[in-house]
Amino acid sequence: MHVAASTINSAMIATEAYLVALAGSERDSILRFAERVINGDTSSKPLLPETAGAKISIANAPGITNQFYSSTLVNAVRNGNRALGVVDVRSGRHANGRDMRQAKMFGHIGNVAPPPGGGNNAFFANGTSVDMFQNIKINGKSTIMGDLNVDRDVTLADEAWIGGNFEQHGDRPFNTQDYYLGGTSNRPLPPNDRPLDADPTNRLELPIDINNIPNGVGHTYNRGNTFNSVAGAPAGPKRYKINENDTHFDVNDLRNVYNHAKDNGNLYNGHVVVEINNGDASAFNLTNGGEFNDSVIFIVNTTWNNGGKFYKSGPNASTMIYVAPERYDPTHPAAVHPVWGYPPEKRGWVSPKLHQFGLSDGGTFRGLIYVDPENDLDQNFHWGGNSVIEGAVLMMGKGNVRWESGGSLELNYNSAALSRFPPRIGGSTDPTTLPSGSVTVTLPDNQRIDFQAFGYYFY
Repeated sequence: MHVAASTINSAMIATEAYLVALAGSERDSILRFAERVINGDTSSKPLLPETAGAKISIANAPGITNQFYSSTLVNAVRNGNRALGVVDVRSGRHANGRDMRQAKMFGHIGNVAPPPGGGNNAFFANGTSVDMFQNIKINGKSTIMGDLNVDRDVTLADEAWIGGNFEQHGDRPFNTQDYYLGGTSNRPLPPNDRPLDADPTNRLELPIDINNIPNGVGHTYNRGNTFNSVAGAPAGPKRYKINENDTHFDVNDLRNVYNHAKDNGNLYNGHVVVEINNGDASAFNLTNGGEFNDSVIFIVNTTWNNGGKFYKSGPNASTMIYVAPERYDPTHPAAVHPVWGYPPEKRGWVSPKLHQFGLSDGGTFRGLIYVDPENDLDQNFHWGGNSVIEGAVLMMGKGNVRWESGGSLELNYNSAALSRFPPRIGGSTDPTTLPSGSVTVTLPDNQRIDFQAFGYYFY
């Protein structure tokens, strides 16, 4: 029994390692199982490894003899957009022999461990092109999967990975020192002190787990500091929206909403969650009311034409701009009034994007600007004065990014400013955008399953 007990411990370690190492069709078979389970189908239970009925042998490992085990993924339960898996591990002294010790492992399926040294970009753009048409200095890693076009003084002070072509307009200087360029350049680039690896894997960003953000609007704010409760909101912390008939919402109003959320237990990690929807986006004028020194997550569900009029962050402020995926909304004006001229395939579709987003006359934005991977619309920025971003700008969708001409901007990667936002996962979308009852478990092609065991049962 001592040998069997030792083997069961080795089996659990090896099982976790096996799941992490899975790639291609083997990895996908596990993800499809998790997908079926969290959608209610538990009819099939894949063995690990994929050879049905086989024991996993470690008899040839140095110093180990007569130790055999098998691992089977036997069940999983839905947890938001992920699955909690149960792995049955058995051990014995002979191949295909009697089970002498058994254990169950409980862990998450569908998560992904960050790639070694991955992420941590000050600026990440996943689209076809980035236009930097204002004076920009980025202190921190920059990863641009497509082309980069510059027409002002641009400095990428740390590592710069550019997957496409580089084009410089005019005679303004472009400065960088450690970089990779996958395409061509129309101008000579600076000396490359330390060329970067052509493989961007270690630079990719993992999506945010939007499921961690409170879902469902619980209160509507009316200018004058009154609130209406929304029927049917889920339990727990709730989102806020403003009354669509209000034509003005400034920093004083935002403070009122934050204080109401704080007093009523509706903060998420200290943040109030505020939706920006089709009927109210034009009301937001966040230059009035001084700087904001509390914490907020804005869920952008429409085109937000900010006009470069965002508030200045105080020293304790934390702000996340989350630009949601495109999705169908039956209450959208184009769906209710299809004569508006929208093409049929776009009638009723919500198209969240930022237009001329930035500060009007300088100051600091402290936090994260994040576009969902399922949003492929172009994003547009306009920063005035001597603006500073402390945090990161992560454009995860396939849309292009344009930094309009304006004042100078300095973007500083700040891990402390990013530490209070939702965790990252290997692939997820807000379940409210998916068909009822249906969840798709996905991971980027170059990522692995991270089965993080959080409990064991021996018998």
